Amino acid sequence: MLKEAHIHLPVLDNEGHSLRHVHVALAQSLVSIFGGCTETKANGYWRDEKTGILHAEEVVRYTVAMVDSIETTGNLRGIAKGICKAANQVCIYVAYANGTVEFVS
Repeated sequence: MLKEAHIHLPVLDNEGHSLRHVHVALAQSLVSIFGGCTETKANGYWRDEKTGILHAEEVVRYTVAMVDSIETTGNLRGIAKGICKAANQVCIYVAYANGTVEFVS
């Protein structure tokens, strides 16, 4: 049985530059591994623990359908780690098919 999993990626980097090239790479990776994906635009919010400042940012939520297994979870985590590095993010929000979430860095 297939279940949904998600990766969230900001539209802009921390300096305000477009991450479109990283979004293209993410979509290509998800299609290659899982056969397809859907992107949904959303807004994300987080509080900087050091300053207490609330940040708002436009994000894209990538949804894939996958079997819940150690292999597919590892594949999604691996993609998220690569994208996190390519986007120069501290971490990226990932929701797995088993219902757990992780801030992948």
